[in-house]
Formats: sequence, C-alpha cells, structure tokens
Amino acid sequence: QGWPYNWFTRSNIGGHLGGELKRAGYDGLVVIGASNTPVRILIRDDDVSILPADELWGQDSIAVIESLEATEGKGARSLAIGPAGERLSRIATIQTATSSACGMGGFGAVMGAKKLKAITVLGAGQVSIADRKRLAELTKAVANETRGARDGRRGIKALNERLASEGNGEARVYSCTESCPSPCGVYYRHMPGCVYKERTYDGQWACVGTLFQGSKG
Repeated sequence: QGWPYNWFTRSNIGGHLGGELKRAGYDGLVVIGASNTPVRILIRDDDVSILPADELWGQDSIAVIESLEATEGKGARSLAIGPAGERLSRIATIQTATSSACGMGGFGAVMGAKKLKAITVLGAGQVSIADRKRLAELTKAVANETRGARDGRRGIKALNERLASEGNGEARVYSCTESCPSPCGVYYRHMPGCVYKERTYDGQWACVGTLFQGSKG
C-alpha cells in the first residue's frame, strides 16, 4: 500500500531467484501472516521450512545473502532485507544481489513487518521448453536488437587494465537477470570497500539509462 493514499503497487526484480524458484517447482510464493521473532524461509524443492533468523537481524542485506549462501550451500539464492526494512522504512528495498532489488513501493518494510529477514531457494529440478529452436531464435533476435545500445562488452579490456594498474580487482560483462541475452552490466570482483576497508566486495554495476536510447538498428 502507498502513502498518503492507499493503493496496490508492484516492483520487479532481476538476478537468479526467479529461475531458482521455478527449478524448485514453484511459479510464485505468497507469505501470509507475521512472526513475533525474526525468521527466514528456506525452500529446498518440496521441503519448505521457517527457521529462526535472530543472528541475521540487524545485518545489511548483502551480508545476509552472502551468509546464507555459505550456510545453505553454493547456488543458494536469497531475498533479504537490511536495517531499513527492519525499521519499516517506506523506501526500504528487498535485495537479491548487489544490484538486483525490489526498489519501488517499500516492500522491504513489508518483510520487516512480518519479521521476515530472508527467503532462500535451492531448486534441483529443470524447466521444460516447448520449442527449443524457436526460443533460441527469439533469444538471438533480442540479443542482436539490444547489443548496439546496451552491450557491456565495450571498454571491458581497458577497464581491466585500469583496475590492474590500481590493484583493485577485475571486471567482466554480466546480465542482471538469469538467461537474459543482453549483458548490459559489469560485474566486479575483489573490489576494496570504501567504508569497511578490511574486506573486498563482489557485485554488479549497471545503469538502465542506456535503455532509453533505443537500438542503433
């Protein structure tokens, strides 16, 4: 709901959680009710658990996502909120990666009101494709259409040369959403922190502004 007027809203999210949820056998997830104490939801195919999350409460969302992958295993995909969501901020986001978030509508506060710190999914199944040839054709067409305006490959060599000279990690092109044929983002690894200088960070940087330029074709 919005403020000062009540209305229903929505927000979309990139990353890999949608694909992982589908491989676990689900088309969607509805969370009803609220907990009195911090909890997290863990989905492993047909096995769905509600677990305590007291140790995660108060942590920022990126730290939570990294912690849950370390706990549940490589490939675990999570939605998580940070302190803003816990405090019911109207602009709180839900993160699933460093740059993939439900950024509109204050949905982080919705999870915070439920005391729901995170949702983690691991799916072992596969998604059947009705027409593989047609899907491949459409994917190639989309890639060709978007490459002129949004291709992140341009300048990646020079960027890595600069990072190497500065001693600040490395970069590669990256698609912000699973299976997207348009790698419009840049993924950085082993980058030093600005505030927490004792650690390095991995994550994506993307700007959707180039989308509005349209295709050069």
